[in-house]
Amino acid sequence: MIINCNDTVSSMEEIFVNNNRISLFSRGSSTYGTMTEYSDNDIAVIVDNDTVFIDQPDAFVDDKSDKRIHQITLDMDGSSKTDIQFVKECDFIDMIKEHTPFALEAIFLNDEKFYSIDDNKKNIVDYKEKFVLDKLLLRESFGSVSNNSFAKAKKKMTVKKDLDLRCGAKSLFHSIRLLMFACQIAENGHISDYLCSVNLYRDIMNDLDSGYTWDNFREKYKPLWKEWHSKLVKVCPKPRGKYKTENKKEQK
Repeated sequence: MIINCNDTVSSMEEIFVNNNRISLFSRGSSTYGTMTEYSDNDIAVIVDNDTVFIDQPDAFVDDKSDKRIHQITLDMDGSSKTDIQFVKECDFIDMIKEHTPFALEAIFLNDEKFYSIDDNKKNIVDYKEKFVLDKLLLRESFGSVSNNSFAKAKKKMTVKKDLDLRCGAKSLFHSIRLLMFACQIAENGHISDYLCSVNLYRDIMNDLDSGYTWDNFREKYKPLWKEWHSKLVKVCPKPRGKYKTENKKEQK
């Protein structure tokens, strides 16, 4: 099966003519409870390992992009759009083991938001079994993406050629939301509350509409980001002995 991400498609059937889907799951604002008139629909699709992708030329211009995730936009009526992200099953399982937000946010969804295509395909239980909590790995994975999101927020609000205030505000939201979710996983073994950050999103968007600049956002939300980051460090501490040895080697 070949999926050409450069093609314009208007129906799901156009994408899955050979039925190489394994599972689908919801992503984005519909999962976090932050849908607005600006929101697109977001879903991800796990496909067979022999799927071949033809990506858009600018798909991975950002060095931080995960090249295992391939995206296409479904434009059904010219007004509502659905962003579809594809990932091979082998890569999705690797992402679970790596504790990437993309995968862990998926496997803790309920059956209404993560479902198999038919009874013969794998479902959420099969993927949960691949997850073994490693708190330090969780901290490093979610912490890294959170840091990148915070940096992106600043860039989108201050760099003229990249200026996109709404995108910047959403990145700021994600930078804190990721830390919230990581703390839940560390403490409970799963994401117990996907809606915990709804009020945070509303506050950030209200501040955006009121004319906040990056300096305003940084002053108000950097302390909150630090608070959640500190909590993540606390619930996912580094093993003392291991890092003392490594630090001595570095000093030599």
